[in-house]
Formats: sequence, C-alpha cells, structure tokens
Amino acid sequence: MLCQLFLLILVSILSNSKMSTATQVPSGTYRAPLHNCDYESLVPNSYVIYLTPGHSLEQHSEAVGKDMKPLVHHVFDMYTEKVVYVGRPVDGSLLEAIRADEGVELVECEDEPQLDDELEKEL
Repeated sequence: MLCQLFLLILVSILSNSKMSTATQVPSGTYRAPLHNCDYESLVPNSYVIYLTPGHSLEQHSEAVGKDMKPLVHHVFDMYTEKVVYVGRPVDGSLLEAIRADEGVELVECEDEPQLDDELEKEL
C-alpha cells in the first residue's frame, strides 16, 4: 500500500514537471531585440545590425547561414569595438536568422533621415 502511494506521488510529480517544461522556451533560443520600427519613414527591408564585440562579419555570416557581405550597404567606422552595419535587402526569414545569431546585440529598422523644416526651406 505504501509502495503504491509512493508510486502515485512520483508519477504525479513527474507529469507536472513535464507539463511545466513543455511551455518553457527551449534553451538556446535567442532573438536579438528589434528597435525603432515604428517610424513613418523607414527604408524598406533595411536594418542596422549591431554585432557584439569580437563577433566578426564572417562569424555572423556562418551563424546566419548566408554570406552577408553582398548585403552590407554601409559599415559604421565610428564603432571601433564592434561591427555595426546596414544590411539590405533583408527579407523576413533572413531577419529572423540575423536575430537568432547570438553574436547580434541589437537590430534597428533603418529610417530615412528627415530634414529640419527650416533647412528644407533653404534648399
């Protein structure tokens, strides 16, 4: 009788632990944050990608599964400690692959620079 009670409790604990892990995000799942995508003047399919310090474009390409060099529109040289580049054109599936790279710190939607109203009048 005691043995049956023990087995019943053990089965209950194990089934509860399986249910709780089924709703958890699998370990190893990473998505870099995506910012500044609510502006009105976005450049379509264009993103500023911030790599973590020490993560090269070659390592990034390997993690994404695509040679990213042809998609690099601009590299910001003001960031000396890391690679920050504008990638375009980037479709939805490539964006997800970029964000899944653990070497990506941040992704921003690229917005078109807006001229000040006064400056625009002078032009």
